[in-house]
Amino acid sequence: MSTPIHALLFLGFIESGWIAHGPESLPLALGTLLLTFAWTEIWHYASHLAMHHRWLHAIHREHHKSRLTTAWTSVSFSLGEKLIFSAGILGFIALASRLHPLSELGIFAYYILYFVTNTLGHANFEFREPEYRKSFMGRIFNSPAYHAMHHARYIRNYGLLTPWLDQLFGTCWEDESEVQTRAARSQPLTHLGERPAHKDMR
Repeated sequence: MSTPIHALLFLGFIESGWIAHGPESLPLALGTLLLTFAWTEIWHYASHLAMHHRWLHAIHREHHKSRLTTAWTSVSFSLGEKLIFSAGILGFIALASRLHPLSELGIFAYYILYFVTNTLGHANFEFREPEYRKSFMGRIFNSPAYHAMHHARYIRNYGLLTPWLDQLFGTCWEDESEVQTRAARSQPLTHLGERPAHKDMR
């Protein structure tokens, strides 16, 4: 469901002229990519957090049927959720393009980045090195364990590709680094509620 919705909406926004695009250039493509990246992090965090409210959780319930995620979980969403997510991204980009024309290639490049990283993030395979969170890249980008903890524990770690908004608003799991390190060393948690750095949640 996920990929066709993204593709159809993107095509619709482009073909309708709602997204104003200028002559393609490397600076414009990079600027558009960064703008789309930054806004999607904000929109994903806000909408994801909202969908964990009991009044809106029915929209998000389909995705959380996977307590232990697989790559297929990355495309397992209700139609309503994908419409909200995609329309929120493209609606902002359309408005921003009225201030300055944007790059179709930059938006497309972001979607490729999103599809690849979102699939890896749901794959339930920790390919990052132990203590990744302490590294330079680990302070910028999430690991697969980061989102796996969200599915296992149902709350917190709402961020998409980065941990910044979770850290800013205090919605990250404090033992994420320990869980990631154990997963990277092939020492996974023994049950979904286990917390290695704190008391057991079972």
